[in-house]
Amino acid sequence: MVEDSVLLRELMIDSFSAIPGIVVSGHAETEDDAYARIHNAGCDILVVDIQLRQGNGISLIRRLLAQGEQNACTRIILSNNVSPAFRQATAELAPCFFFDKTAEFDALQEFLNELVAGKAATC
Repeated sequence: MVEDSVLLRELMIDSFSAIPGIVVSGHAETEDDAYARIHNAGCDILVVDIQLRQGNGISLIRRLLAQGEQNACTRIILSNNVSPAFRQATAELAPCFFFDKTAEFDALQEFLNELVAGKAATC
């Protein structure tokens, strides 16, 4: 999970950890920290915000894809930046899913439940 808001990150950890089969294995606040953590440990599901304390989620995904590090990971953008321009920019990088933090958080939780149960498509 890559989110620079401590309060939101804690809410997300609590919410996602309540889903059977989901274990939040790590988090980062910056692009560089996230890249290093993912490079060293990998991940099955990556939830990333676009705006970060340092760098951004789009650039992070570009770096991971350029290194071939995220081909098997389900990539999820969770952001307040939901304009068509941001959605188009992220679609070109092939993140699998894009959710609005404000309006679609419940839908993300439902998607994660379905993903764990094998009822949702992955990347």
